[in-house]
Amino acid sequence: MTIVTPAFNAAAHLGEMIESVLAQTYGDFELLIVDDGSTDRTAAIAATYCDRDPRIVLLRTPNRGPSGARNLALRQARGAYIAFLDSDDLWQPDYLESQLRTLASDPNVDVVTSNAINFGGVFDGRSYWAVSDQIREITLLEMIHREDAVHIMSVVRRSVIDRVGYFDECRRGNEDYQFWLRAAVAGCRFVADFTPRGYYRRHPQSLSSDERVMLTGILDVYRELRPRCCEPEARAIDAQIRRFERELLIAEARACMSRGDGPRALAYLHRVPRGERGPSWTLTAGIASVWPNLLSYLIRARRALQAARVAVSR
Repeated sequence: MTIVTPAFNAAAHLGEMIESVLAQTYGDFELLIVDDGSTDRTAAIAATYCDRDPRIVLLRTPNRGPSGARNLALRQARGAYIAFLDSDDLWQPDYLESQLRTLASDPNVDVVTSNAINFGGVFDGRSYWAVSDQIREITLLEMIHREDAVHIMSVVRRSVIDRVGYFDECRRGNEDYQFWLRAAVAGCRFVADFTPRGYYRRHPQSLSSDERVMLTGILDVYRELRPRCCEPEARAIDAQIRRFERELLIAEARACMSRGDGPRALAYLHRVPRGERGPSWTLTAGIASVWPNLLSYLIRARRALQAARVAVSR
């Protein structure tokens, strides 16, 4: 078993993450921590644990982003199974044992993904998915309809990497989703464990630039995948492209309003097809027409609230 952890300026949470790995009831693993060009004490903290436990290995690289860091570890991984754990997330003690048991119960399953409890941010304390004791298959069609259908907190057979290849290093966003979709298109079988098995840390997010980057990235993923799909998956992708194109136009309008540029915001909003103008469009258009500076105030207030909630959760 190889655990892959990319770490960029992760000093604040890295030790806690490693402790959650060391507390696992299944102990036959190697933990590959990739210091992705950090400028804080990430490498020093990882090195301290390496000295204490030979199962922990520190790899270092100039900053390449999460995909490049994960790929560096994957090329050196020795395990027949690969578990992905980000540097600020945590596992419950039975995480590895339970996921490996699921894989062992059906040799046709290639990926097992798990539920988690959100840690920090506006969803603090709530589960990533609805909680149940269900373990069921996740199809490509469901992954298209529901972009959070597969969590990064997943365990895969090494054969998935051999079949699909590595993460796309050209991406600095949506790289996980693109990897899971590629695997599903290649015929890999996914199951999801809806019992929370870890803690997924949330951070305050920008309501303007980060949102637009995310939306642009997911549109690129769908457009790339579309030629490789047949019906009904192709039809589902077309619907998602229309949805996210609309959301991107509204996000561009919000970004303009955050700068007090009401006319430009309205120009973006009027590009949304009339049949796709829902409540979000109506609200945004109303603010842009009457008081464009209001959204700038609301964005600052929401960011402050998010930051306060994260600080309390810590």
